[in-house]
Amino acid sequence: MTNKKEMNSENTIDIQQLDPNAYKAMFALENYLQKIQLSKTHIEKQNNGQ
Repeated sequence: MTNKKEMNSENTIDIQQLDPNAYKAMFALENYLQKIQLSKTHIEKQNNGQ
């Protein structure tokens, strides 16, 4: 079990090292969304699950 000392804002997860395929998929999605130039409103709605 993780103690509170290990869980702080300075700790980060290196997704590229943890799961390279997940990192590649997330990076590809981000690049795609930038290319199709969604409006800020669309991106915010997506991030809020609407």
